[in-house]
Amino acid sequence: MLNQRWQADLGLLYTRNESARFDPHVIGILQQCARQTGRRLALFPIHDVDVERGRVVGTWIDGQRVVHEQEQAIPPVLFNLSLYRQASGIRTLRRLRLSPHYRVFNPLNRFAQSTVFERLALHESLAQWIPPLVTHSRPQTDERWMLQVDKGRGQWNPVWVEEENGLVVIRAGQMRQYCHPKQVERRLELLFGGRTRYGLALPRSFAAEARPRRVYLMATAHTGRSRWDVVGSLQAWPLQPGLQRASQAVAQELDWHLPHLAALTLDWLEPTDGSGGQDAEPQLMQVSGVEQSNTYYDQHPDAWVALLQRAVAYCAQEDADEAEGRGSG
Repeated sequence: MLNQRWQADLGLLYTRNESARFDPHVIGILQQCARQTGRRLALFPIHDVDVERGRVVGTWIDGQRVVHEQEQAIPPVLFNLSLYRQASGIRTLRRLRLSPHYRVFNPLNRFAQSTVFERLALHESLAQWIPPLVTHSRPQTDERWMLQVDKGRGQWNPVWVEEENGLVVIRAGQMRQYCHPKQVERRLELLFGGRTRYGLALPRSFAAEARPRRVYLMATAHTGRSRWDVVGSLQAWPLQPGLQRASQAVAQELDWHLPHLAALTLDWLEPTDGSGGQDAEPQLMQVSGVEQSNTYYDQHPDAWVALLQRAVAYCAQEDADEAEGRGSG
């Protein structure tokens, strides 16, 4: 039987190819988190989890020591940092989510976009920021479609479709193809096959001048419901208050529908002077979970540290609230 001393309170889940992110500097910061929260932490890749035995091999962190490659019990509270592509990882995460012994926060980092947009569009308070899904076979004269084509590995490639001089032009990166309006669906099928895609219909004048903006949000635990804070942006220019409010409103709504959601990445088209300026509203393009780009974290190591600190603080507060609820019951 495993010694009970190897029972962490909180665990961080990731994939093996992300192990290099947990360098000695990051481990030191997580040890500070352990001291501040009074919690014992465990870090481990999902492929080292044995759900049947309730065991995992990973890094143990408490206020006094760090032990690598330590067999230990699976912590009861888990924060998922990754997007799993292999069947074994997906299966293990699902078993953890369904088990009555564990609570997994941020279980999803990839969402069915059509379902998300349909859900958000039902709420009048969000309507100004949610473009309609494409429902017809060709773009109207005043429309510019943005389609998202699944590239695999959790990456999406934007494809623009609009009418031009009686024809329809399809643009993806440097590629440009023209077709007859009645052949749009057929041409998209030839170009992208059966890969998943969804489409948003945008005002043509807005889409031509708006600029992309990626916003990162994380939840802060509060009794009854989480509060969502904007914690960063991929782009360097200042984040306008209107876009911050829109991001928080979308996150708050999704929080109602997605259990244990704790981190979000929202991709927007942000208005510029040429796309309506202050009178135009940002338009949501895509919803995802924790940023998965190694390049992003290599260029912004402080963002990786902040993500981990907030993840530990969130789980610790949720765990404390749960314990208080059990005590009062």
